[in-house]
Amino acid sequence: MATATEHTWHNAQDEEREESLTTAATSTWHNAQDEELEEALTTAAEHTSHNAQDEELEEALARAAEHA
Repeated sequence: MATATEHTWHNAQDEEREESLTTAATSTWHNAQDEELEEALTTAAEHTSHNAQDEELEEALARAAEHA
């Protein structure tokens, strides 16, 4: 038969295990959020780059049309 001390020890172990699992789950969630943010920033940067290139191309075409 388990003593009160053993029950207390097992309860403490369960609490530590629960805290550890909660921390791991939180870390996993934050990592997923970081990946989504990184993808969104990469997409935004690509769009910005393409928009800038479109503007440069538009300006170059306008200059070419003026000289034609």
